[in-house]
Amino acid sequence: MSEKIIRRDRCPLCGFKAKSILYDADVAHPSVAHFLKDYYKGRVTIGDLKEWRYQVAECPLCGFIWQTYVLGDTLAHKLYSEWISPSESMDKKKAAGMALRRGYAEEAVAISFLIKKPAEQIIVLDYGMGWGQWCFMMWAFGYKIFGYEIASERVSSAQGAGISVLDDDAFKTMHFDFVNCEQVLEHVSSPLETFKKLAQSLKCGGYLRVAVPNGAGIRRAMQDPFWIPGKNAIHPLEHVNCFTRKTLVNLGIAAGLRPLSRFGLLRVFFSSPRLCVRHILGGTSLYFLKI
Repeated sequence: MSEKIIRRDRCPLCGFKAKSILYDADVAHPSVAHFLKDYYKGRVTIGDLKEWRYQVAECPLCGFIWQTYVLGDTLAHKLYSEWISPSESMDKKKAAGMALRRGYAEEAVAISFLIKKPAEQIIVLDYGMGWGQWCFMMWAFGYKIFGYEIASERVSSAQGAGISVLDDDAFKTMHFDFVNCEQVLEHVSSPLETFKKLAQSLKCGGYLRVAVPNGAGIRRAMQDPFWIPGKNAIHPLEHVNCFTRKTLVNLGIAAGLRPLSRFGLLRVFFSSPRLCVRHILGGTSLYFLKI
């Protein structure tokens, strides 16, 4: 296995060595090849994926589902900078409706209920900020906002708009009252390591909000003999970790954080009933507290 491809034989969540294979096909398999060509509009260089397989595994111990083969740093950069068109990604964000902006505003208000400080004293990080839209909303509410992002085009865009973007060295020196990590953990090769890094970056009494695609029902869906790869919680190349509420909670606990208590939920409820209901009803958008 070259540095281009990482093979994860152990469960990325609990480290258990045994696994069950739910799906396994190489890049030339018709259903895989068709999805990659259609979804990425012919931009994927198949030659780069000779050692990659779309293999979906399940841990018999903790129930976590993941892709065994993931892209190394070089190919991951190529995926998020070339195969996913930056211009199309930016256009998609610009075209986002009012519901998305309303959601950001509700999350901003929730922070004020959770952290009892003046807004200008609350230090907030958006980890995996993309084009920075969430940062802009937090900025409008008066928080001291920082972003972290690996895609160079997105970093340049956010910096040009005035957002302070941290590199790895700067990130290690800072501590935050609130960290937002939305649609990130499903993409990383080491989710527990990333979660622990975010937990360490929190101040005591700080909060981490994590949102990932909900993988409930994926295992059952994959038992259908006509199931084919698609844009879902186990999306080839991108969604290499497939979370349910249970596995996401277990990940947070393993990183030393505590899922938000009922009292904490009441604080969120006063700011946004919608956020509170989403947290209670078994979804994969959760708040964690550092004690």
